[in-house]
Amino acid sequence: MLSVCIITKNEEHNIERCLKSFQNTGFELIVADTGWCDDFSAAKNFAVLKAAYPYVMVIDSDEYLQKIDMPELEKLIVAHTGEVGRIQRINIISGKDGKQENKEWINRIFSKEKFHYTGRIHEQVTAYDEKEYLTYKAPVEIGHTGYDLPQAERKKKALRNIHLLEQELKS
Repeated sequence: MLSVCIITKNEEHNIERCLKSFQNTGFELIVADTGWCDDFSAAKNFAVLKAAYPYVMVIDSDEYLQKIDMPELEKLIVAHTGEVGRIQRINIISGKDGKQENKEWINRIFSKEKFHYTGRIHEQVTAYDEKEYLTYKAPVEIGHTGYDLPQAERKKKALRNIHLLEQELKS
């Protein structure tokens, strides 16, 4: 019923945790290495194309499933076929006062026939017909440690983002 599409690049320290978090869900897992392009939308769209099921949930390899209500999620997907499901992402960040959490709702569950990603960086779910769409809150919580990095790694990630933003501006 649902394919989980995971993109990854040089995430050997995160991918195992990500995959294990989904192992008892029964979801199809698709893993795509983004090393072949500097375009997050292209990588996510490639993974989505490989999905066997009509509905997908797109995840990054520095994210992992914390909580899910499977029966409720199935009901919501059926009830909201032309809409996009928003999952709750819990960003975990180390600070001087210990670990901190920042919660946000992000668009991640959709019909691969009706939606795709646009934007090289900070990619967005976009309807193929380019019309506005409705969203619903899905009963899914994802942990995210992608911002909880040592100083050198944060700088490397920032430089990568600047490079991608410059490419986006050129195009």
